[in-house]
Amino acid sequence: MKKILIIESVSMPARELGKSLQDFGFIVEDVNTGESGFNHAVTENPDLVIIDNNLPDIEGIDLCKKLKKNKFLSPIIIITEGSEETIPQKGLKEPPDAWLHKPFYMKEVMFRIRSVLKESNKKEKATAKDNKEAKRIRERTLPSQLPEIKGLDIFSLNIPSMHTGGDFFDVFLTNEGKVGFVILDVCGKGLTAAMMIQNVSEIIGSSKERFTASSDILFTLQSEIADFLTPYCFLTSVAAIYNPYDETIEISRAGHPSPLFMREGKVREVDPYGIFIAKNTGGVFQSSLERLSLNFEPDSVLLFHSDGLTELKDKKRRNYGTDRLKSSLAKNNNYNAETIARNCLNEALLFADPDYEMDDITVICIKKSPN
Repeated sequence: MKKILIIESVSMPARELGKSLQDFGFIVEDVNTGESGFNHAVTENPDLVIIDNNLPDIEGIDLCKKLKKNKFLSPIIIITEGSEETIPQKGLKEPPDAWLHKPFYMKEVMFRIRSVLKESNKKEKATAKDNKEAKRIRERTLPSQLPEIKGLDIFSLNIPSMHTGGDFFDVFLTNEGKVGFVILDVCGKGLTAAMMIQNVSEIIGSSKERFTASSDILFTLQSEIADFLTPYCFLTSVAAIYNPYDETIEISRAGHPSPLFMREGKVREVDPYGIFIAKNTGGVFQSSLERLSLNFEPDSVLLFHSDGLTELKDKKRRNYGTDRLKSSLAKNNNYNAETIARNCLNEALLFADPDYEMDDITVICIKKSPN
C-alpha cells in the first residue's frame, strides 16, 4: 500500500482528505507545520507528499524546494487557493509534480495522485536501469587490485551511494619507476556521472606511464575531459607522484578536499592551490595549479578522501568535517594503512545519521614502511 503524507495547517480539511484517501486504500499520515512535515518526509520517505501552500511557518513552495534540495525523490503535490501562475516560484529549479486548486473534488484529487504516482513509477524503473548500468561501469573502471610498491603500504576503499555517484581513483606505475595516485569526483550521480568516470579512466589509462609530475595528471585531465563537460558540470581531483629514489611525494589539487598528512601523530592538511576542472578554464587552470612536495619519511601517512566522508551528517544535519577526521587519523597513528582507513571510516559512520542518504565515499591511505 502506498503511503501519503499530508502537510496541512488546518486539521479538519487534512482529516477529511486523509479519510477519503484511506477509503481509496492509501496509508495516510498528516502533520500541521512545515518543520514537522520536512522531518517526517526525510525520515519516513512516503510515496507522495501533499503540501498546503499556506503553512504557518513556511510556504509550501519553499518547503517543496527544501525537500528537493535535500534529494527527496517522491512526488510532491501543492494545494493552493490560486493557480500556479499567481505564485512566485522563488528560484524553484524543480516545480512540484502537480498542483491542486481549492476548492477541489476527490475525482480530481485521485486523478492527480494516480498520475504522479504512475510517472514516479516510470522514473523509478528508469533510474533502476540506469543505476544498474552505472554500477557495472564503476566496477569496470575502478582498480580491482592495487600494485605492490616496495616501501609503501597502500589501501583503498570505495563505498558507492544508493544512486552511484562519480568517485574515481587509481594507483599506477610510471615509466620512470615512480608511483602515481589520483582521486577524483565528478559532479552528479547515476549513469551520466558513471560515463564521465569511464572517460576519465580511459584518459588516465592511456597516459599514466608518461606522467612525471602530479600537475601533469591534472593538466591532462583538464585538456582532454573539457570537451565532454557541460557548462554546469565540473570535476575535483587530487593527484600525487611518489618518487622512491629520494622518498618524496609531490601533490597537486584541483578543488578537491585536501589530503591529510600525518607524521609522528601530528596531522595537517596538504592544500596546494588549484581550481576545479571545468569547461573553458584551461588557461586559468594551468596558471593557478600549484605543486607541493613532502618528504615521505618512515611511518608517515597520507590520507586522500572524497567529500562524501567529511560531509556525512548527523541527526542535527551537522557535517562530520575535516577536524573530526584529523582527530580520528591521529588516534590511529600506529596501525597499518588498511586499519587506519577502516577505523577512520567507521568513526565517521558512527557519527552519521543512518537514515541520511550519503554520497560516495572514497579513501586512499598510504603509509611509508619503517626502514
